[in-house]
Amino acid sequence: MGGCTLLWCGTVGNEAKTRVKICEAWGKDGTNQAYQKKAACKSGRTSYVKPGRTRGTDTDEDLDALYVPKGKTFKGSYVCTFGGSKGKMTWTHKKSGWWKFGTDCEVLIRSIS
Repeated sequence: MGGCTLLWCGTVGNEAKTRVKICEAWGKDGTNQAYQKKAACKSGRTSYVKPGRTRGTDTDEDLDALYVPKGKTFKGSYVCTFGGSKGKMTWTHKKSGWWKFGTDCEVLIRSIS
């Protein structure tokens, strides 16, 4: 897959009991660590992180965004090498539902309700 920068890849870890939808290639500019106004994941570039799995650095994939379905709440945290880290985070569906993150970020989803 590639797209990683030096030692970093956008990474998503899923400790929840439900799979998490991700975007492997964001098609437009967008602010990192933020909900996007419109969905812009490239066609055919969505997939899932299964429960108990991590995708990103260890699988040499650079993930760009995660999708929060309407009516769902994700709880977890994220850490970015170059800033924008948040020890605890709650994601809820806003704008398009896509929350974009940088190549230097590791996102961990602990629960989905």
